[in-house]
Amino acid sequence: MEREREATPAQPTVPDVRLGGRYRVGPLIGRGGMAEVFDAYDEALERPVAVKRLRPEFGDDADLRRRFAREARAAGRITHPNVVAIYDVGEQGDVPYLVMERLPGRTLHDELAGGAVPPRRLRVLATDILGGLGAAHRCGILHRDVKPANVLLDESDRAKVGDFGIAHVSDELHHTSTGLVLGTLAYLPPERLAGGAATAAGDLYGAGVVLFEAATGRAAFAADSPLALTHAVAHDTPGFGVEERRRLDPGFAAAVERAMAKDPDHRFASAEAMLAALLGEGRTDPDAAAPTVPVRTGLPRTERLVAPTPASTPTTRSEPVARPDAPRRRRRLLLAVAVVLAAVAVTTAALVTGSDRAGAPTPTPSTSTPAGSTPPQLGRALDGLDRAIDR
Repeated sequence: MEREREATPAQPTVPDVRLGGRYRVGPLIGRGGMAEVFDAYDEALERPVAVKRLRPEFGDDADLRRRFAREARAAGRITHPNVVAIYDVGEQGDVPYLVMERLPGRTLHDELAGGAVPPRRLRVLATDILGGLGAAHRCGILHRDVKPANVLLDESDRAKVGDFGIAHVSDELHHTSTGLVLGTLAYLPPERLAGGAATAAGDLYGAGVVLFEAATGRAAFAADSPLALTHAVAHDTPGFGVEERRRLDPGFAAAVERAMAKDPDHRFASAEAMLAALLGEGRTDPDAAAPTVPVRTGLPRTERLVAPTPASTPTTRSEPVARPDAPRRRRRLLLAVAVVLAAVAVTTAALVTGSDRAGAPTPTPSTSTPAGSTPPQLGRALDGLDRAIDR
């Protein structure tokens, strides 16, 4: 027991009792790659809060300080019940910090440690996560690190998207080392691993991977080394098992698979469109009015694009017209074509006969058939053809 105590690292502490003259800082409640989160109390507004500050050992890293400040600016611009609220920002000495709403401390990562969640819970998670991402995207902010550990749960187990520490604001230059890929490997879209730009489709990909894990209780991509995991993300296609499909709504499973498509163009146009597909509510996003969906054919690794069948145009007839069956329609069409050919033959014979009787071609009076017009008999036959086709 004594050895265990010696092996336990000392808990970090904040050097000052108060930050910004109003935030009384308490014990450490969380620690990430570049920041620590402390329980705190806002003495001015008399409410519990959480204080997130850059770890002291990174205080001299200008790039990390910029990223930390970017998180505060990015998240502070979003007001939505499914995004962790940012109340205040400041700097104590050379260490920046931000003040945010205090949550119990559980994350979706903790919940998924217990395995797959029920379908009803999946729908709640999808609504919360995509609601938060949609709000961020409307503000021009990309999260770029969507994963279970960055989805916090409140007292009612509703999800809130947090940790915009590597978020990218669309109107701000991205300050990182050249070629550095930020994010968590198993949830990054393949185009980001290849050095491509971050997009909203990449955030939706991450949401799809998270929902796949929540629906199945297993990681979408698993490997025993970073290199193998990178290969899996780039080339493997996660799929639902037979029992998993039986338990899930087919539309939900199809929407998750579409969100995880390798090609960003095959994913959803927006968080709202993805949520509508997951919940089976149809298309509600105008940008997704006629998306192309990848459909697997019988050939391996082959895809074709199929556009949804457009809605039929309402007829203007006052009464419904019964459509004949295929054989009758075909006979009518052949009969109409025969009438046209007969009319052409009769017209040609008449012209030839007139020519023979006079010994020379008889000019057609300009008043009967103007240049470029259709002879009356042929015109009547063509009108009949149109009516037959229309029937």
